[in-house]
Amino acid sequence: MPPMDPRARAHLDRGLEHYRARDYEAAIREFRAGYAIDPRPELMFAIGQAERLSGDCASAIRAYREFLATDPPEPQAKAASAAIERCEVALGETGWTSAEIPDRGPPAAPARPAGRVPAAAPAAHAAPAPAAPAAAPGDDRRPWYRDPIGATLLGAGATSAAVGIGLFVSSAAERRAAADAATYGEYERHLDAAQSRRTAAWVGVGVGAGLASAAAVRYWLRRDRGTSRRDLTVVPTASGAALVVAGTF
Repeated sequence: MPPMDPRARAHLDRGLEHYRARDYEAAIREFRAGYAIDPRPELMFAIGQAERLSGDCASAIRAYREFLATDPPEPQAKAASAAIERCEVALGETGWTSAEIPDRGPPAAPARPAGRVPAAAPAAHAAPAPAAPAAAPGDDRRPWYRDPIGATLLGAGATSAAVGIGLFVSSAAERRAAADAATYGEYERHLDAAQSRRTAAWVGVGVGAGLASAAAVRYWLRRDRGTSRRDLTVVPTASGAALVVAGTF
């Protein structure tokens, strides 16, 4: 396909400036002026996007269908078809408006019953707790939930999971940006970024879950159950290593 007419390109560039500034009406005028000079499919796609974001879904659907009639590549056709579906949902939605919701005001507080308020019962004096026995030299009597290794594993797992969740949120934002992109190139860049971040998010959540599981095992091994003793040992084997739990139970 030959290069776009320079005059149409100028209208497209000005339209994109208005589009990014969310002045969709001005963007539509520029895109249509460019399309009148050089009827390129990318200009019709941009018209559809601007029409949809301006709230005129009926006009947007017509533009998307004109774009699909040019037999665009599959990724671009999918983007236009998805936009048509969103517009059809928006046109079919009905619901309450703020003017239709009655203003009832805050609920009234329940009335206090008449009569004398009974006096509060005197606080009971708790018996002093028995003193903990002194630990023998070299005996680690810290509670299991204060184990530093378990806390480190749990903290690292929570951090990794939080990063993964953040990447999921970022991936969703990139998908929304792709849906609202005015050009093919922007659509594909945002979609690629969304897919990459989603993959990284699954890795982060998986690592976080693994570290949290390791912390749970560590806490279980450290939990004081009478005189029981349990140790977690990594033993080398011919094929790699084995995790051994040993002790008295």
